[in-house]
Amino acid sequence: MDDHRVTTISDDQLIVTDHGKIRAKRQLTPEAVDQVERLANEVLGVTMPKRTYPEAVDGGTTTIEIVAAKTRHIDIWAGEDAPEPVWALLYAVEALARDAA
Repeated sequence: MDDHRVTTISDDQLIVTDHGKIRAKRQLTPEAVDQVERLANEVLGVTMPKRTYPEAVDGGTTTIEIVAAKTRHIDIWAGEDAPEPVWALLYAVEALARDAA
């Protein structure tokens, strides 16, 4: 697969790009912004488990980058487990991106 989608949330704007082309753009409600900020703050405090196996065969990777007073960069390989707050943030952002399409 040659998937390269980036979902960016900055202030109250959500932008989804695919291979550099804007696919969706929308202004988020204050409630959605609050939800994403709360979930992102939870992820900032999460300890990621140590990897115990090599990178996934298909090379699929999900990257989360939270830029705040403290910046956090997390890579999750296909099939890898992560703490619940990480999945909650990913699911929430994905839902917002679907609504923007």
